Amino acid sequence: MSPPDTSASRAWIDRALAAGSAVALALLAALQSGRIHPDEVYQFLEPANRLAFGYGVQSWEWHQGVRNWAIPAVLAAGMKAAHALGATGPLGHRLGAAAAVAVLAFPGLRAVLGYAARRTESAWAARLALGLVCAWATSLYFLGRTLGEPMGVLLGVAGLAILDDRARPWRAGLWAGLGLGLAVVVRYGFASLAVAALVQLALERRWKALAGAVLSGGAVALALGVLDAITWGSPWQSMVGYMRFNLGGGAARMFGTAPWWFYLPVCAWWMAWPLLAGVRRLRLRSDRMLLPAAAYLLALSTTPYKVTRFLFPVVFLVAVALAPAAADGLCALWRSGAARRGLAAAAAAAYVAISAVSYARLPDLERDLFWATMEISRDPGLKKLIVVNESIWGSGGNFYVGRDVPVLYTGPGYRGYAQAMRDPAVNRAVVFRDPSAQASLEQFGFRPVGAVGHTVMLAR
Repeated sequence: MSPPDTSASRAWIDRALAAGSAVALALLAALQSGRIHPDEVYQFLEPANRLAFGYGVQSWEWHQGVRNWAIPAVLAAGMKAAHALGATGPLGHRLGAAAAVAVLAFPGLRAVLGYAARRTESAWAARLALGLVCAWATSLYFLGRTLGEPMGVLLGVAGLAILDDRARPWRAGLWAGLGLGLAVVVRYGFASLAVAALVQLALERRWKALAGAVLSGGAVALALGVLDAITWGSPWQSMVGYMRFNLGGGAARMFGTAPWWFYLPVCAWWMAWPLLAGVRRLRLRSDRMLLPAAAYLLALSTTPYKVTRFLFPVVFLVAVALAPAAADGLCALWRSGAARRGLAAAAAAAYVAISAVSYARLPDLERDLFWATMEISRDPGLKKLIVVNESIWGSGGNFYVGRDVPVLYTGPGYRGYAQAMRDPAVNRAVVFRDPSAQASLEQFGFRPVGAVGHTVMLAR
């Protein structure tokens, strides 16, 4: 029998679970370090570091105004707060950024709970649904990361979930427009998700909610225009530049193209298979996640430039939609008697095991390189750092160095290496997965001073 669950205690427990989940996921990403994609560093951490401390590598997007400064400003506030509290190194600044990510994630995770509560038979089933969503491999891998996909989709879920409130259509619409509008600010590709949500409201003839969503979403768009006018000199410059680059063929020319079916095999591997037990009990007519997920997948599939991480929001939205029914099924098994409790426990254990195996098979975060960079940056004798066997876009930039010092990215046989070896100021090195490069550095007077996994630190 479940313990008493009054509305006040339920609200407190749910807020605590959502906050705890947000903090745990953000901490996991921060303490792992590494990166899923260069954008994690160069579109978020480096710009935020530049805002907070005045230095950092600028990628071409930040020279041409193809990104907006909203999320970097939020991350910079977290970094500055951590710095003021005495966490002055790269890890402390990363924890400050993690705190900001957790704050952004909380409304979305709280919305997952509320969404599940309206579709499950008990409060504990709803909490189990949150656990199923957060414990899946792709959630553990992506949520908490400084990437537009996870940060944006959580804000989008917060906006979509509130549309369940039919008793207060104006309020629901206003909050939905805010969440979806902020999701678009984080990642402009979420415009397809927002449009799908508005179309669904129109099909349901929920005109007050639709008007509220358009009103608050329009206010967010206006605020974005003001922000771009202040930072780039022209309203909505970042959105126009982003759309022109991605839809006008710039991304395809620079990074290549993939066929329309590119994401289908990834869906087959990333999808939370144990959650598919909820398909037979899915309430399609009242679902808020699947139509936006389908619209977003369609937009991704018709865009020539494709990257696997772009698919995460689709997988997450599907998981949010299916988790309530899957959780109800597990709870029903548990309540049906002692004989079936073992089956419910076995199903939960299988879910965790499959998630762990799937997580282990996701791409390596290459965190050794990032931890070694943070370690060597603590050396007070550091003047110039050379990172060998990794390009600038595969490294941690100045954020993970934690100082405004020159960082070179070259190696034996590449341009600038010989000149770097003749420069006495180049006195610290990090070598990633390359024993031959280490031997070359040792010929120029470098000696190993430590190692982190596959990465060796050297000094001269």
